[in-house]
Amino acid sequence: MPSLTKRVFGPASILTPPRDGSSLDPAKIEIVLTEIHSRNPLHTVVMDTSSAEALASWIETTFGCTVIDRSQTNRLAAVDYARFMDGLRNGWLKHSGDIGLTTHALNAIARDLPYGDTRFDRPSQSRHADQTVGSSTP
Repeated sequence: MPSLTKRVFGPASILTPPRDGSSLDPAKIEIVLTEIHSRNPLHTVVMDTSSAEALASWIETTFGCTVIDRSQTNRLAAVDYARFMDGLRNGWLKHSGDIGLTTHALNAIARDLPYGDTRFDRPSQSRHADQTVGSSTP
């Protein structure tokens, strides 16, 4: 983030969580964070630590950066949505052209919340399955 009005996303590292209700292997996250840190030193990491206290501690110890605990509530997701959309409208957000990031972003949907707020969400699994490349669904 060179400035408040210029934010550049680099190449994406997209980690797909298991679809069986279990958590993503923290070792996979550690590998990706180490790769990112070698390219762009981490100063602050914002994450939901409710099921990842050990990972948060590892990040602080390994990289010497601050970890900010932020829950995944609708209220905070609505703030994220509003700020992201402001960045797009104002031309403050750019990215390197990474196809994975483009695909990931284009798959997000806007979900209306009570009281007029909006948040990003994943498409429903049934809709996503019908659109999977190579799917045998008619």
